[in-house]
Amino acid sequence: MQDSPAGPASCLFPPGPCVILHRHVRPSLRPVQGQSRRSPIGAPLANAGVDIILARVDGQIHAVDNRCPHAGGFIQDGPLLEGKYLTCPLHQYHFDPKTGAPINAACRKARVYKCRVEGSDVEIAI
Repeated sequence: MQDSPAGPASCLFPPGPCVILHRHVRPSLRPVQGQSRRSPIGAPLANAGVDIILARVDGQIHAVDNRCPHAGGFIQDGPLLEGKYLTCPLHQYHFDPKTGAPINAACRKARVYKCRVEGSDVEIAI
């Protein structure tokens, strides 16, 4: 299946159609355990893509929208708090990359994208 920002394809993640915007993240750009890395797909600042944070927790890679749902700040990449929580440096809010749930704040969940590792690819369903 080809990457296609143009329209829905048969989704690799049930149920139903979705768009796979990114299929390959070089191994050198994947986060190690307890870390996160920013991984923009397309050109997010030009409204032609998505800005994503990839985080590795408990050996699994998780994909989270890079914008904090509270005030729109950018979630910090690098070490995860306690090796498992993303941080928005604007107000020091923390989010679980597995679920997007806020840990120490009363705000909405961060947007989480389904993803999986297939061979040398990280597939992210948008």
